[in-house]
Amino acid sequence: MQQNNFCQRFSFQGHAVRGQVLQLTDEFQAMLQYHDYSSEWRVLLGEAVAANALFSDTIKLEAKILFQMQTQNQDYLLVAQKFPEGFMRCMCRYPESDKASPSTPYALLQGGNLLMTIRIDGQDDMQGVTALHTGALSGDLIEYFEKSEQIPTWVLLASDGKRAAGFLLQRMPSSEQGEEEDNFWEHVVTLAKTLTPDELLHLEPEAILSRLFHEEEVALYEPNEITSGCQCSRERVQVMLAGFEPEELQEQIKRDKVITAKCEFCGKNYDYDEVDIENVWRGGVADDPTSIQH
Repeated sequence: MQQNNFCQRFSFQGHAVRGQVLQLTDEFQAMLQYHDYSSEWRVLLGEAVAANALFSDTIKLEAKILFQMQTQNQDYLLVAQKFPEGFMRCMCRYPESDKASPSTPYALLQGGNLLMTIRIDGQDDMQGVTALHTGALSGDLIEYFEKSEQIPTWVLLASDGKRAAGFLLQRMPSSEQGEEEDNFWEHVVTLAKTLTPDELLHLEPEAILSRLFHEEEVALYEPNEITSGCQCSRERVQVMLAGFEPEELQEQIKRDKVITAKCEFCGKNYDYDEVDIENVWRGGVADDPTSIQH
């Protein structure tokens, strides 16, 4: 398989059904290169990144899209974020004691929620929430689209911890509704359900569509490239530090001589000495202060 890092959109001629095939290889690996997450958490991160990329491509907005899976007390947290420029980043947080847990990451998160946030500059955030309870992230997304968005949707997500992939079908609103369209939707979903996670990870997108829908007229569109990247900066970290009590930072500076803040996404470290801390409350405003560990 080639180093695919894009989302391939397609539709069916004469029918109000659209779809996407997403595959990420080296760019997904780049998102995880600074982390020592367990293989199980890398798999779920891959599924979340794929889900975010598929969802982002359906809404076609110049927006930041945040997928956040979390338990009620946030002991377990997983984040996948996509930016308007097309790059993505991801991270997860879980107790160190659970690295050897026999439970799957999804099982540990089950009972929590998936929050989907659309953030457009100058506008209020748009947010959707769905429970993590079906046993798989793909099942939770299918339920969300059908109940909250009222858009019939079928999703398959796959990851082996090194690659991430996703497949999506959606039935769009159309004046051509009726039994024929109902039957066509059931037909393509039935075909899509024969796709295995292994095929989704390893076959080329064109080969996947050919195997599933060789009897249908499928139109392909220009694919959207996806890359890894981060928006952390020294200025954003400075604003995060300004949220602490001055006495707390001054006490740590006296003890450690330097304060090191680490980005939870890309792993970059930012060091602040006594002079830096004295000036820390002159900073700007960061839109994602939770992305930094202190």
